[in-house]
Amino acid sequence: MAYKGLQRLNGTLRALADVPSQASRDAAERIAEMIDDALDAGLDPYGRPFAPLMASTIKRHPHRGAPPLTDTGAMRGSLRVTPKASAGIDITIDSPANFHNTGTKNMVQRQIIPQSGGIAPAWREAIADAVSDNIKKALE
Repeated sequence: MAYKGLQRLNGTLRALADVPSQASRDAAERIAEMIDDALDAGLDPYGRPFAPLMASTIKRHPHRGAPPLTDTGAMRGSLRVTPKASAGIDITIDSPANFHNTGTKNMVQRQIIPQSGGIAPAWREAIADAVSDNIKKALE
C-alpha cells in the first residue's frame, strides 16, 4: 500500500517538474495572441491607444491607415513569441520595430512589447493563469 502511494507521489513530482516549460508554452501562445489582438486594435500592451498617424505621414503614404504599424504586416510577420526549454519566454521582432517601440526624436513611441511600466497586467495574468492551470493538471 505504501509503495503505491510513493509511486503516485513520484508521478506527481515528475508532473510538477514539467510545469515551468508547459506554462511557458501556454503563456507564450496567449501573449502572441494578445500582441496580435492589440495590433489589430491599435493598442499598446497596457491597453492604451497608439498615437494616430501624423497628417504628413498619411499624405506621403496614402495607403497607410489605422491602426498604425499594421499596413504592410512586415513587423507582425517578424514577431516571434517563443517559450524557452525550461521556463521563460523570448519575444523578438525585426527592425524597425525597435524604433517604434521606444520612439525617437522624429517618431512617437508605439509600444508593441513592454519597455517601460513593467510587464503589462494582462500579460502577467496570462502567465499566472498558465502556471496555475499547469499545476492543477499536474496534481490531477
